Amino acid sequence: MTNTMNPAAQPEPADAQNPAQEPVQFTVEVGPMAHGGHCVAQHDDRAVFVRHAIPGEIVVAQLTETGPSERFLLADTVEVIRASEFRRSHQWKIADSLRAHSFGREPVSGAEYGHIVLEYQRRLKANVFRDTMVRVGKQNVDDMEISVEGVEADGAHGLDWRTRNTFVVSPVGRLCMPVHRGLNPVVVRNVPLAVPQLDALGLWGLDFSGAARIEVTTPAHGRDALINIIPRSNVVNSKETLATHVENWREAVSGLPQHVSVVVSAPAGKGGRKIKVTQVRGQSWVAEDVASELFGTRSFRVSGHGRWPAHRDGPVTLVDAVMQAADAQPG
Repeated sequence: MTNTMNPAAQPEPADAQNPAQEPVQFTVEVGPMAHGGHCVAQHDDRAVFVRHAIPGEIVVAQLTETGPSERFLLADTVEVIRASEFRRSHQWKIADSLRAHSFGREPVSGAEYGHIVLEYQRRLKANVFRDTMVRVGKQNVDDMEISVEGVEADGAHGLDWRTRNTFVVSPVGRLCMPVHRGLNPVVVRNVPLAVPQLDALGLWGLDFSGAARIEVTTPAHGRDALINIIPRSNVVNSKETLATHVENWREAVSGLPQHVSVVVSAPAGKGGRKIKVTQVRGQSWVAEDVASELFGTRSFRVSGHGRWPAHRDGPVTLVDAVMQAADAQPG
């Protein structure tokens, strides 16, 4: 969920506010789904945004943050008292809130619907979109019929579809997934939502020390892969330090397959508004093939900073929908 609030008014992690206190837990019946994987509930006359729950469930929620002036609360589900019929075993162990909290840590972000059966995930997404159209778009709910449908690549479990994946980097250089608005990322060795091409790269044991994050592009319908390394600010601030790290990264990725390109993207110019891209190996773009049965096949070059749908079948689905709606004619 993108945070657009004033930094001075940001909610603070609960453990940062009360570092010596035991976790605060309370029981709530959760209501409708909101954006960002939260369900809305009420506790002590305040709204609580509860993650890892399903509408209608009764859960034990553990406080993770308080909003400005404590007007609202944010919490994780740590125990389910009355489960929804649509709850399933989570598809990614380190993103499973119940399992993570039982081991004394927080779940990673990026798979907030993983505990919900796939068809009900889509129904909830349709409801969230409908509510947004009513609230923001001022539409009449009776005039809308909204549904969310899967595509063939989703399979039975909704895995193996993501072609763009971003990781933060641990102090010892390993790829990690962040914890939702937390300070302690978790080292990962697989991403079930990602296309199999990501695992095939073998990045999990490489040392990316000095990087703030790593963006990996693995097109399912293209021919290449691209790793975009974004250095930490203290590395960027020194030309000598940056040059040393670039050489270290060049050595770290030297054993990757030939089709894998690697670049370093660092702020440059006044105010750091421009990005300087240094090619470590290969090229600075990937080829994306979009093959439509209705409108033919096209190949595109997409840079590490280019905008592109993350779902493997997102581009062709978008092309078909737009072209059919536009009813484009030859000439």
